[in-house]
Amino acid sequence: MKIAFYDIIKYLGYTTAKMYLSNNKNYFECRNMLYNNRNVQHYNYNEDNKKIKISKLKKIVKNKSNILLEGVNKTASYINTKKFNDYLNSKHNNLDSKVKNINIFNIPTEYGICSHTSFNVTVNKTKPISVKKIYLENSLQHNNFLLENYYIHELGHILMLRNKGSVFNYLHHEFIPISLELLYSYINNSEDGLNLIMANRLENTSQLITCNYSSYEEYVRNNSYILSSLLSFQLLEKYLDFNTNQKIEMRNRLKDCLNGKIMVEEFMNDYDIGFNNDNSIKYLKRTIYRSKSR
Repeated sequence: MKIAFYDIIKYLGYTTAKMYLSNNKNYFECRNMLYNNRNVQHYNYNEDNKKIKISKLKKIVKNKSNILLEGVNKTASYINTKKFNDYLNSKHNNLDSKVKNINIFNIPTEYGICSHTSFNVTVNKTKPISVKKIYLENSLQHNNFLLENYYIHELGHILMLRNKGSVFNYLHHEFIPISLELLYSYINNSEDGLNLIMANRLENTSQLITCNYSSYEEYVRNNSYILSSLLSFQLLEKYLDFNTNQKIEMRNRLKDCLNGKIMVEEFMNDYDIGFNNDNSIKYLKRTIYRSKSR
């Protein structure tokens, strides 16, 4: 039985997936800037000689994410993929008995056709959300720098989906994961490393502007990436302007989101992240400038 897209959204805890910026001139100015940026030459990155082992990647990110994730509950519900499939094929299996809590860094991870996290989604909406596996894009397996950021991004999704209702609008569901990858890059690599990962994210987002959508579901998914990326760029530019104490405070509020203490939209309101004024345009101009090859 195929589950409808909006049923999945409700099952995962989102209240709406409505595009609320239809008449916002600042948002559409930012989209136009992305469109005009789609063919810009960005920073280049060098590949490593050897394929990166997943076990090594996990150790690196676990150590380097300490500042960003210190104080965050790092356990998540996990279910073995085979056991989940067995449950789907039999009405008599008890799914709850097959779920266990494990550290997010112990969740099975492998290379795949694209980077994403596989969760259980069942017709029975009362069943808990559990992680099955993390996939990291095959094309990145020779670049440790990008892999680290894609991995922390997927961990962000896992941490957020533990707490249903922590994100009101589905269009914001990429905001925390993208913000994590940008902050992780800056904290560990200074601004040069940040500029590279921002260039990668900016290039990916710019290409989405030109997509032809085959379904409304695809339209919503793509726009969630575009909107969340623009919001994350704002967060990062604000973070760079902050003094040390303000940086610590922002990280702590971000951790409150990851622990389910506050909603993402509350965090955004606290830091005036959105399109209510021309600052959204100013911040995106800065992001685009830092991402260009120089």
